Amino acid sequence: MFIKVKYGDDETLLCNPSCAAVNLLWSIKRRTGYEDKTIVLDLSDEKGLVQELETRQNDRASTILTSDNRTYILVKKQVLSTSSVDDTDSLTGGDLYHGAGEKPSVRYEYVPLLNNCVELFPDYKLQVQAKQEEDTGPQKRPQQRPTRRKAASPAGLKATKAKTPAKRRS
Repeated sequence: MFIKVKYGDDETLLCNPSCAAVNLLWSIKRRTGYEDKTIVLDLSDEKGLVQELETRQNDRASTILTSDNRTYILVKKQVLSTSSVDDTDSLTGGDLYHGAGEKPSVRYEYVPLLNNCVELFPDYKLQVQAKQEEDTGPQKRPQQRPTRRKAASPAGLKATKAKTPAKRRS
């Protein structure tokens, strides 16, 4: 399976998403000429739904990118400001602090890196999917398989007795 990434002046990049999301993003950043810049890249589908690959870097990209046409638009993530947790916006999101209270959150927006994006994709409207944790509560971590330990060698199982000096008989 391959995906097409649109950017710039209607340029298309063919990518193989059968890798970790972090590797796919690094490859796209390098191949599109953004590797020397300190911007954060992501992908959105043809309707504008941001895939948030950066937050799922260790996941396999092919399981995240499931659009029917397999065409994605390159977007950059920009930090807007630091504000209270109550402020929300359709293009912002991401509480970098986890926990209760009035800790500040970082607000950011996504900007498409495809020129004339709305002309090429008339239904395109950037949007960020609501966090799953907010909808269903905190997620449980998957159980890890217990690690197997090597069996002790039979020689190590025998208890060594401390030798005590024998009493002399007189």
